[in-house]
Amino acid sequence: MKKLIIVALCVIFIIGCSKVADYSVPTEQQLIDFLGSKDITPLDMHFFKDTAVVLHGAEYSNAISFISYEDIEKRHVINASSTSAAGPLTIIPYKGSDRDPSFVAIFLNDSQLVADATKIIVDFDGTPTETAIENRRGIIVSSPNSKPTKKMNVLIYGNENRLLYSNEF
Repeated sequence: MKKLIIVALCVIFIIGCSKVADYSVPTEQQLIDFLGSKDITPLDMHFFKDTAVVLHGAEYSNAISFISYEDIEKRHVINASSTSAAGPLTIIPYKGSDRDPSFVAIFLNDSQLVADATKIIVDFDGTPTETAIENRRGIIVSSPNSKPTKKMNVLIYGNENRLLYSNEF
């Protein structure tokens, strides 16, 4: 019984002294330095609670990266996903969770669409959010609601409020 108590105390001591990774959102400067070291040119960036979302890509592919800063080893952790840039538009909806708000990542793959589009309106469960495009190829639109989104509607407008695209998720 005495050995069991000693072993239990040792295990508790080891667990208590072990380092557990703590992830946080990188600062803007940390993120810019990290992206520069990887030769990544961001199209758009958005900072959430413990991660930064970065849109990047080239002519034929788009990528969305979730980047966190791991405090113990002082390193960035990246989870990335890429998609083809086939078609004039790529939309990646994220309906959120209890920890993270909803957002939609939008890639304008067609140079004419980039030139024509003036604003994006994303309706998150009845709450519209308007974003000016300003000749950008990648845009992140975040929900103002803290709860996960059940329904999103993406509308892209051109000059004179001409509807260029509409889709519901």
